[in-house]
Amino acid sequence: MQLHFGLTGRNYLITGANSGIGRAIAIALGVQGANVAVHYLPATAGAPSAAHPILGVDAALEVVETVRRFGANAATLAADLSSESDVAAPVSEAEQAVEPLDGLVNNAAACELPDSLSA
Repeated sequence: MQLHFGLTGRNYLITGANSGIGRAIAIALGVQGANVAVHYLPATAGAPSAAHPILGVDAALEVVETVRRFGANAATLAADLSSESDVAAPVSEAEQAVEPLDGLVNNAAACELPDSLSA
């Protein structure tokens, strides 16, 4: 039995939505019929795209395709939210992509990721 929470047609921006908890939230909203703007950290000089699988557009596009399979609209948004100049752009871009926002899930975080777990 699937529960319905009345989210059909609502619009959300989820930061850090290409992996982990953000990914799960974006997909869960899509399952409920909500439109989702999937934010991700773009590859930069400080964060090369091949360094870790959570970075880059490929993971974000996979989330978008998953959301769309449930009939909801979804779009990707690249921004480095640790940069003050990039903070405002995702909101206006999300509103262009999925219409005026009904909510924001501020899930993005910055951390050092090890290349391996071995010492």
